[in-house]
Amino acid sequence: AHWFRGPLADRVREAVLGSRLADTGWFNRSYLEHLVDAHQSGTRDYSAPLWTLMMFEAFLRCVLAPTPTESRVDRSVKSAEAVAP
Repeated sequence: AHWFRGPLADRVREAVLGSRLADTGWFNRSYLEHLVDAHQSGTRDYSAPLWTLMMFEAFLRCVLAPTPTESRVDRSVKSAEAVAP
């Protein structure tokens, strides 16, 4: 709980309220703002749902914008699938 109010406060806000989660259309932006604001002000402890949202945002970041290494892995898998019996 403390980490999301202090050292990671900006990262939480960026991940949870950024465009990546919003662009899915699956989340209510005003409720996400409530979670972040209430947690960071100390009103409530929303560390568990915020952690889940941050991990989902990280997953989307990796899937929607893979690094060059991940792209090479994807190409290798596709090549292997193409020659598999």
